[in-house]
Amino acid sequence: MRWVCPVHERVRREVDQFGAQLARGVSIGVHKRVETPGTALYQGAGSSSVFSCADFVRAVEVLISRLSRSPTRIFLATDDANSEDEFRAAFPERLCVRDGIQRVSGGVNPDGTLNEVHIRSPHNPRCTVRDAADVLIDALLLARCHWLVHMDSNVTSAVSLINPRIKMLHVAELLH
Repeated sequence: MRWVCPVHERVRREVDQFGAQLARGVSIGVHKRVETPGTALYQGAGSSSVFSCADFVRAVEVLISRLSRSPTRIFLATDDANSEDEFRAAFPERLCVRDGIQRVSGGVNPDGTLNEVHIRSPHNPRCTVRDAADVLIDALLLARCHWLVHMDSNVTSAVSLINPRIKMLHVAELLH
């Protein structure tokens, strides 16, 4: 992380405060994207869906079973409004999730727009610079983790550049 030094006060404060929790012990970062037809399309040739929250939970369980040291923290970075409850049920003592982040249920809005945090529509008029800052904070925090369980995403590509030493595992690698 020595190459990325946030100057924005809110970004620096949240990364420093939350990042200290991730630095203690072994941490697993998880980047779970909300399911929309657009997100599914980004996952590869002909994909019609994204990995479910249950898939991600199972992938983290597989990773934990392979580690020589049990993780102390599991950091969930997500725009999926339904993910936190499922992760909290699976990892109640270790889960870290940032509060106050805009999350959505995914799918398609009645007007045909994708129900994603970063697509402004009449159903999501809140698409703001604060949401963009939240993505940056999540990426910087994921980069502080030792392991990253992910699907295809520009966020995880950025994490690999921010921390070239992070051990990245695509959810599909862990499930097959």
